[in-house]
Amino acid sequence: MDLKVIDRGIRAVGFDLDKTLYKPDGKASHMIEKYVIQKAHEILGIPTKEIKEGYKKLYDEKQSVRRSLLAMGIPEGAKIAQEAIAQANIAQYLKEDPKLVELMRKLHEEYELYLITSSKKDDAISKLNALGISETTFSIPQYGRTDHTREDGSAFRYVATTLGISLEQMMFVGDREQVDIVPANSLNILTALVNGEPRQKTVADYRLKEIYSLDKILLQTT
Repeated sequence: MDLKVIDRGIRAVGFDLDKTLYKPDGKASHMIEKYVIQKAHEILGIPTKEIKEGYKKLYDEKQSVRRSLLAMGIPEGAKIAQEAIAQANIAQYLKEDPKLVELMRKLHEEYELYLITSSKKDDAISKLNALGISETTFSIPQYGRTDHTREDGSAFRYVATTLGISLEQMMFVGDREQVDIVPANSLNILTALVNGEPRQKTVADYRLKEIYSLDKILLQTT
């Protein structure tokens, strides 16, 4: 996908956190999956092997712990997802990323930045701090499961209303097609998919191998 500098009057750039601002860690992902499967086993009383097979198929489709658990008939999906991420303590696997810090600094000079994450506030801030990014980098940080969600577009509308801009003046960067990209695209928000599966088809406006490539799109760099 050609990474040309955009000329669309973008004024705000938003980010998912997990697996977007950092690349996935295999150990942490395994811990999250193990916790989720055990909780589903306790609730449904189905053998863990069966739970694991069903969960993996659903997650490939839904790309969300919460939505996968809901599809399995577990309404506490959002709570379990947050618990799973928190207990994995992902921050311990992260290191300060000077290249990311510099990118965010430059973007912060040019745009309003916002964050939309399903992680709880304390957990999210721990991960941001581990990466070397201050919470104050984002004009509007949205944590956990609030009244505003990506799925129904209310999280994006909240950002637009708060900043006094149109949805067309926004961009969103995430790692999951169904959870991050599709909802934003449906509102005519410019999108970029990062750290996604290489063979995964995307409707995103941009597919990036790494988040640092945003400078080629959003900043006048050579």
